[in-house]
Amino acid sequence: MWPPSDDENLLCCACCTPDTLGVPSEVSWVGCDECDGWFHSYCVRVPDAVAETLDSFRCPRCCTLAGAAYAFGSAALPPPILTTMRPSFRATEALLAAADGASASRTAEACAVRALLEATARWREGLRGEVGEAERAAEAEAAQEHARLLAAHEAAQAAQREARERAQLQLQQAFAVAQQTQQLAAVPALLAQQQALATQPTLPPPPAPVAATGPAALSSARLLVLLREAGELEVPPPELEAMRLVLSQRGVRA
Repeated sequence: MWPPSDDENLLCCACCTPDTLGVPSEVSWVGCDECDGWFHSYCVRVPDAVAETLDSFRCPRCCTLAGAAYAFGSAALPPPILTTMRPSFRATEALLAAADGASASRTAEACAVRALLEATARWREGLRGEVGEAERAAEAEAAQEHARLLAAHEAAQAAQREARERAQLQLQQAFAVAQQTQQLAAVPALLAQQQALATQPTLPPPPAPVAATGPAALSSARLLVLLREAGELEVPPPELEAMRLVLSQRGVRA
């Protein structure tokens, strides 16, 4: 299987570029039937002989999103080396502001840049909405978990009080027996037990669970989808690094 055009050889592999990873120029390609992405067979561990005869192929990322096993080993691949000339969101904003200041806001170029920024802004607005909803759900879940922990703590405290009361009663009975039988040698040990019982620490309250915030409130599968959507934008949103960091902390390749 081969990519649509030789002109795309340096850009269409989602895992690498030949000049950065040293992939031979004469290498087979495989195309994903779900995301339409093209990959070097070398990068996705598909033997060249197999790549030439494949009738269908699902890439590692699509397997991860679908919760399916990757046909050629683990779906965890090295992170892609991103070779992009896309300007940052802040740089594009500054460029558009400069055009506005130079009375060039209505030029075709400025209108095109503004359209690109608006597309990224819509993506960011959607992300904020999703994150806000996920944060509220995480807060509600954390509150429920805290209530459960507090109930368990109260039950443990009640059990501790009952155990202390039983121990105190047993000590009182032991003191009475020692006095009646004149077993004065047992008194120091009983006094030590009484002191230990009086100074027994109480159970500390449980810490309140911390609700996830920001991109961490979203599932890994959703973050991967959002990253794919952001990869199609001409102006990358500034939230990408935070999203990749969350996935990295979870051990998920982005």
